[in-house]
Amino acid sequence: MKQSVVVQQGVDRLAIDCGDIRVKSEADGHTTLSAFGQDYRPAITYMCRGRRFTGGAGEQQVTICEPGPIRAAIQVAGRCVADRGDPGIAYRLRLDLFAGLPTVVARVWFVHDIPQVASLPIENLRFTWSLPSHQRHHLVQTSHGLVGKPRFVSTPDEIRAAVGHDGATVWRLVDAAPLRDDTDYPPHMMPPCDQVSHWFGATGKHGWMAVAMDDIREMLPKAMTLAPGRLDIELWPDFAGVMNLPQGRSRSVTVRFAFGPPSPTPTRQTFESSLATTSPEPVLADWPADVSHGYFDLAELLPHRAGDAQRFDDYLRKCACPPTVADFIDLGDTPDPGYQTTYLSTGRRLKPTVSDDELKAMQFHAGAHFAATPWSDFTQYEQVWANNEYDVIWCIACEALRSRRADMLRPLRWYARHAIEVDFVHYSDHRWKHRCTPAHSADHTFAGAYPSHFWTEGVLAWHLLSGDDDALEFARGIGDKIIEFGSMVGERKFSSSRKNWEHATLVEAVVNKAVSGSSSMVIDPNTGEVVDLANISKPLI
Repeated sequence: MKQSVVVQQGVDRLAIDCGDIRVKSEADGHTTLSAFGQDYRPAITYMCRGRRFTGGAGEQQVTICEPGPIRAAIQVAGRCVADRGDPGIAYRLRLDLFAGLPTVVARVWFVHDIPQVASLPIENLRFTWSLPSHQRHHLVQTSHGLVGKPRFVSTPDEIRAAVGHDGATVWRLVDAAPLRDDTDYPPHMMPPCDQVSHWFGATGKHGWMAVAMDDIREMLPKAMTLAPGRLDIELWPDFAGVMNLPQGRSRSVTVRFAFGPPSPTPTRQTFESSLATTSPEPVLADWPADVSHGYFDLAELLPHRAGDAQRFDDYLRKCACPPTVADFIDLGDTPDPGYQTTYLSTGRRLKPTVSDDELKAMQFHAGAHFAATPWSDFTQYEQVWANNEYDVIWCIACEALRSRRADMLRPLRWYARHAIEVDFVHYSDHRWKHRCTPAHSADHTFAGAYPSHFWTEGVLAWHLLSGDDDALEFARGIGDKIIEFGSMVGERKFSSSRKNWEHATLVEAVVNKAVSGSSSMVIDPNTGEVVDLANISKPLI
């Protein structure tokens, strides 16, 4: 492998060259990943109302996201189209290559931005790769035999694993036959023992490939099939039923690939170690005190010394990181029973999640100040979500820096990406929901949006820790929307609650240069005067 990544730009194509691994995107819209002389081609397809939509057939925009030489990334943005040319959802496919590593990180991101279409019933959604012919497929059976030892399995058969298809958060084969496990298991071991590794491998005469999906058990339901000539990564599998995709909603999935030559023959350790060369979480670096204490307000928090104040450290960690839900859309948000209790008082009715025959008149008490109500029972009515209330992402980021707990970076990523992808309405026909985040509500974005419930500090902290530039797009939309609200005459006098939140949010966006230069001028709703927020220093908030 080369020790640097080279970006090549021609008249009709863009390419990233890392020696044995190369990515090129042609003017005709085709993107090809070449590894050790073998070509792999991606495609995005989905079914909606019985019609098939495919990405890559229409006009695409190709950009270089990272120029190298240590890391280079190319992004292909396009739109899926139906067989008659009708437009479908938009997508972005980003491929990252790394100097000296046999690894490619692919992220596919889709968004419903079709005007005048309130929602789409998605029947399935797939990220498919055409593969060279491989002779054998590989995986690990995580519990084999009466003592439950892991077993490395090599088979010529097609393999398909899934999670969420049987009511469990367990990654297992849909058909256990490829394992060729003839052990006579007793009933208490719940045969067949079909739980397998989160990764698949494939080998052939020209080389080998390994593949794994991030958060495969947390973003359920999911499925993955490795068959001769193709790899199907089912972002929304057929068995999951119909996914309702509201206008403006997006979601992304990251898949990691590793490649190698035919010799030496890869082992289980080869597959696992090659996929482990990259990680979805940032490194918890030892930041200089003036940066970490100045930006993350660590000087205002309880000092962390290992072994001291352990109980308070535990309390802070639990308070900073609320529970979340294992679900494709909901991961990174928290059901809020308090808001669920008061939802009807705002004039909104929650939809039952069970039939009228199953609906029980249960009373569920969710707060000291409110009477128990039937619709507070989240097992029978749709949930109301917190939607990053009071910027929990900022709390997680500060606590991760304060406590030096690397395990908090995973929920930080979940919550930040959920805010960027799900809570942020990427497109709306309605001006006051377009490119902003609605407040706590059912289905994440059902409610209206208003500046007192806009937050950018946490997502921008995630950007500083990870380099995720999507956070800047999020903050730019929020900052511009606050200014748009401030331009209304009525908004200057009659604002929503917690006025200082929007000031802090906008200042944060300006300080991080997430808002365009001219948009730093805003009207102070209290005085009616024009204020240049770019001249406000960070310590004032």
